[in-house]
Amino acid sequence: DFELFWVTFSAHRTPHYFCRLYIYEMSRELGSYHLSQMRKNITDMRQANMQLSSGVLLNDLKVDVSNSIHEMYFGNMKLYERVNNYLDIAQKLQNSSSDIVRLSLLNSIDERSEQLLIRPQ
Repeated sequence: DFELFWVTFSAHRTPHYFCRLYIYEMSRELGSYHLSQMRKNITDMRQANMQLSSGVLLNDLKVDVSNSIHEMYFGNMKLYERVNNYLDIAQKLQNSSSDIVRLSLLNSIDERSEQLLIRPQ
């Protein structure tokens, strides 16, 4: 859900200890509503990643993807792959029932959130 993604995205802005504590508490409170919302967000984000990278929209309308967009998704930046890897971790998180595994997966999401916005060097 939005709160989960916002927390992981902004984690680098908060003191390390308090951020980890908050993430741990959130990992313990992933109820059925949160999991359902998370599942929807993951599906929506995967669909958006596919549409933006391919130019094939929901109604099967095909738009041309510029060379720079294609390069961003499939070239050096590998944005398509990076977004899918991020979403794979989020899916593992929603399928896990172990607090320890959830915390580890939330930490992985935290580490990757900002990286999705930065071009690799």
